[in-house]
Amino acid sequence: MSVRSLRLHLIALTFYGLLAFILLYAIIFNSGLKAPGFDYFNYNWNFWWIRHAISTPGLNVYLNDMVMAPHVSNFGYHALTAVWYPVWALLEPLIDTFHAMTVIIFLMCFLNGYVLFVLLRREGAAPVLALLGGALLQISPVTRYFYYNNHINLGDWFWLPASVLVWGQIARAAQQGRAGRALVWSIALGLMLWGIGHTDLQFPIFVAFWLVPYGLWTLWKVAQRSHPQPLSSPLLRRWSPLLILCAAGLIALILAAILLWFIGPLPYMRSFVGELAPGPVEDRPGIPFPRGYLSVDEVWWYWNTPTLGGSVTLLLLISLLVSLPAVRRRLFPTPSPQPQSNQLPRWFWGLLLLPPLILSMGPDITVFGLTIPMPFRLLHQITGGNFRMPWRLAPIFVAAAALFIARTWTPILFPPSSAPNRRLPVIPRHALLVVVVLLVAVDVRLYETAPLEDVLPAYQFYEEIGREQGEPYDHQVILEVPTGVGTG
Repeated sequence: MSVRSLRLHLIALTFYGLLAFILLYAIIFNSGLKAPGFDYFNYNWNFWWIRHAISTPGLNVYLNDMVMAPHVSNFGYHALTAVWYPVWALLEPLIDTFHAMTVIIFLMCFLNGYVLFVLLRREGAAPVLALLGGALLQISPVTRYFYYNNHINLGDWFWLPASVLVWGQIARAAQQGRAGRALVWSIALGLMLWGIGHTDLQFPIFVAFWLVPYGLWTLWKVAQRSHPQPLSSPLLRRWSPLLILCAAGLIALILAAILLWFIGPLPYMRSFVGELAPGPVEDRPGIPFPRGYLSVDEVWWYWNTPTLGGSVTLLLLISLLVSLPAVRRRLFPTPSPQPQSNQLPRWFWGLLLLPPLILSMGPDITVFGLTIPMPFRLLHQITGGNFRMPWRLAPIFVAAAALFIARTWTPILFPPSSAPNRRLPVIPRHALLVVVVLLVAVDVRLYETAPLEDVLPAYQFYEEIGREQGEPYDHQVILEVPTGVGTG
């Protein structure tokens, strides 16, 4: 890594760290006293339970009969979010569980911006545009919802750019015919897929929106480059890059499946008995069209009032306008530089943002008084009604839109040094981008925090019960009956 590149990444680390602090200052300063989210206790309990189960002989992380013996509770479909457990296990003995959870939320928020920045740079975005793109995802209201509701299982959007970055390394190694290097990166991807499976069972669906089309694209490109070899070459040599890529992808999938089976929830999901009652598809909240894509709801931290704000939408529409051939020729008279071998065409990201955008609208939209059924109905049906929140796909749209926007404006605002003078007036480009960032911050109400919940008191009698071991306590049953509405 060059000195210039290292300096740029240090700037990015500082930028996204400061942005995370601005977003989460209320959580940070109230850590241990107040907690984000009305069901924060679930994730604190998850980590306590994982540690208790793996350190106690005879217990299983995914099975227990402690709630209503002899009935066994199966946690195969429960979001244990074990991917963050090592961080919690390291910090909790030092700073307690609430502070450890604050650190996890901060890391999640920080990585959302920084990892997308890394992908933007790899895709050829100018540094300042890459910084802006990462910020669009990090501070979006549909992403901040997860920070302020303690949903560490659903706020990990860094998995999308991370998986594409790793697959890109595999494709690059395959194109170079370096099977050993491709194998190393395929193992890394397998471990990453294992981590994605331990984040939340919805995240494989989220990641598939990017990784599947990107994988198919790279397969096609590698096959295209591999085929026109001399006919005298052996078949294996002609197709070796494609074979390396296919083998690496298969190894990653097999490794992830093995790990998820032997160190994961797959066998317990297979033996799970029961079903959810998710309700009719009409009750599923999507982002209201078009209002939700132009403004932020007054209470953006509620699950049933999702909105994006107008920043991404307006920047995307302007970028699409600039992409029209007549407009683009006027602004940038020379042809745009061709993407490098490991970069995707700009239009690829434009197409990739469409499915999550359309699905995030929910089961129906109303246009001029006409109600139009939307494709989310099909996704709801395919998943048996268990994919219940169409708006959760919106961060995928935001991230893809950030890539399209940055790739559109990079050759216009930061043309190659060899390009002739442009017809675009000379403007203070960095100052303009600072203004854009400030307008985005105002649009999404960056300064606004969500309400926090009071942490429940640590009652002394719980400590006393915990110390009661041996006879006759081991054969006693404790019933704790909630008496307030909404306690669960």
